[in-house]
Amino acid sequence: MEPRARAGKNVGKETFNAKEVRNLLYAYGDVKDPLQETVRVLDEIVTEFLEGVCFEASRHAQVAGRQKLKFDDFEFALRNNPQYLGRVKSMIEKRQKIKEMRRTFDQEDDALAKEHGKENAAAAARVDDDDLDDLDDEDEDLEVRHATASKAGSPQIKMRTTRTILVALAACITGTTALPQTPDPSVVFFAELFSTVSDCSATSGVKAFLYSLGECQNTAIPSTGSAHVRFNERPETLSLTGWTGANCTGDKVAVGSEVGVCVSLDGVDVASWSY
Repeated sequence: MEPRARAGKNVGKETFNAKEVRNLLYAYGDVKDPLQETVRVLDEIVTEFLEGVCFEASRHAQVAGRQKLKFDDFEFALRNNPQYLGRVKSMIEKRQKIKEMRRTFDQEDDALAKEHGKENAAAAARVDDDDLDDLDDEDEDLEVRHATASKAGSPQIKMRTTRTILVALAACITGTTALPQTPDPSVVFFAELFSTVSDCSATSGVKAFLYSLGECQNTAIPSTGSAHVRFNERPETLSLTGWTGANCTGDKVAVGSEVGVCVSLDGVDVASWSY
């Protein structure tokens, strides 16, 4: 049986606000203050229409085996009136949009603080890299020092950097291949020094492989001297100073001898170690 009967129908109660019904009548050409009987009749007409639509939608949901109404149910109830169907669809879309916007703007301060806290924690890992990338040429005195653990046979490295220079690795200029510890992963380019010596004379050649932002510079320079290299399309002067102890025989350095390297760029020491 259709649920046509509604509570309060015969006792003078109205479903809609009387002021809204009067405004609806005035919009369709009635006087500004229509009769109360006219307002009540329109209230009854609109109520009966909405009850019929809701009944049709409810019956469609029951046939589909659902207890909750969906838009598909109202689409079936208004299938013969595309104008009403389009109006209902537009109102539902606007309601969903308003709900999303309200959910976005009505968040509590604690929820917003918690969300921003997660974003800040996720971005904390990139702070070091971002700082290095944002340095200007004026930050000449910025120093980043990496000191490796003091172990037997392991050289210690101190590195100074500006925007264009980071030296991370240095190798021994002896027949051995003693290397320092691997630097911090945030270092994006490094200089590796290794030996091509056949003796310990001042004419021993040393090659410096300088990696700067993915660009490799291969420059042959003597053990003690300077050479011109280019970082980021800007000419720089690289100075390499090497010293050795006594008892140099052939391509080996006798036990107890001191071997060291000092690398400077534009007069600033960027790496130094002794072995």
